[in-house]
Amino acid sequence: MRAVVKVKQSQGRGPSNAARYIAESKIDPKREGKGQRPLFTNRGDDDLKYGAANRYLKDGRGRPAKGDLIHFLASFYNEDFVPLGATDEERKERLREAAREAMEELKSDLRIADWRWVAAIHLNTKNPHIHFLIYKETKDDKGERLRLGKIPKRLLPRSDQSSDGRTLPVEGDMSRYFVEALDRELDRAREAGRERQESPTRMAN
Repeated sequence: MRAVVKVKQSQGRGPSNAARYIAESKIDPKREGKGQRPLFTNRGDDDLKYGAANRYLKDGRGRPAKGDLIHFLASFYNEDFVPLGATDEERKERLREAAREAMEELKSDLRIADWRWVAAIHLNTKNPHIHFLIYKETKDDKGERLRLGKIPKRLLPRSDQSSDGRTLPVEGDMSRYFVEALDRELDRAREAGRERQESPTRMAN
């Protein structure tokens, strides 16, 4: 699988530290700098601190409780991350856009009209990955209030039994959404690279 989705359990009524965790946990100073990782959102923010991210998640009403959030991560091969740009900053910019596209697919799949989520890209492991926090209080596609539960199993990677009794890995639709969005960004990166190479030639002529 070129993208692996893993759900992290987050339960309880106490205030959640998840936004701070994804912003500050196990930072690699060489690749990620010394400060907090910037958090990004579905509304277009690219550089939120974790305090502002908490206020956004709960619509300005303080910090979410642990049980108010769905926390999952999507992990990618480094071989797919590197071609996204010439620098890590360029690569992260394209990965954020791929993440937003994939999350729009997920929102459509879940028949949600409006939701709030924040995320952070981590480069502290061999394979780049993104942590997502979704606020469970949302609205369905009819505008009615909805509280999300667990992510449906059909969307997650799993193992299924074939008709002849073999155990087969199943990618899950969430992984597919991320791979398809990533491939679109890889195509855009290649096209941008070709245009950069052609520009000096046109200028010389």
